[in-house]
Amino acid sequence: MALATEIEKRRHDFYEPKTAPHARRVHWSSDLSSCARQMVYKRVMWEALPPPTVALQERFAAGNAVEDRIGKELVALGFEVVASGTSLNKNARMERYGISARLERVMKFKGKYILIEIKSMQPFVWKKINSLEDMEKDKFLRRYLRQMQIYLLGFEMEQGLFIFDDCMGHWKTLPVNLDYDYSESILKTVELANQHIDSWKQGPGTLPDRIVY
Repeated sequence: MALATEIEKRRHDFYEPKTAPHARRVHWSSDLSSCARQMVYKRVMWEALPPPTVALQERFAAGNAVEDRIGKELVALGFEVVASGTSLNKNARMERYGISARLERVMKFKGKYILIEIKSMQPFVWKKINSLEDMEKDKFLRRYLRQMQIYLLGFEMEQGLFIFDDCMGHWKTLPVNLDYDYSESILKTVELANQHIDSWKQGPGTLPDRIVY
């Protein structure tokens, strides 16, 4: 059918321009690694990174829709959302480390400010995540823990909350407390990466040692 073909073509064309790779001038808090060498690669050799696919861009759009839906539902449930979309690089310390991001939401509950991170995932992943330990064991999901700890440290907040959605409207919540040792270890890795990134400003520079996986 011509209509089906045209819908698929237009949707592909809509997401296709967004897949071009581009240079990173900062570290993304959602992509912090335990490997400084990997972070250097992503900053100085970004042209070699595979560009996001159209399918991945479609997934990002779906995730943004879930985040928006949950945010509205929290308000409808009577919770007080006091901030959203706040820039992390306005924090002097995070700016010094070259870490940038925009947090999702901050809620005020019983006099305390709670940092909220909304994440959507496939149902089979959602079912197996029941603790922070489960997240730490997963090489993809543990980056959410790093992101949360950097947010808590950067905004000087003691508590955060993950809200996980299985893309079918079901939620799980996992509370997180600021862990100074964990967050400081992340910053040490970022600091090491930055030292090597600086060496590339005038030409080929150095790379951190490889880590044992």
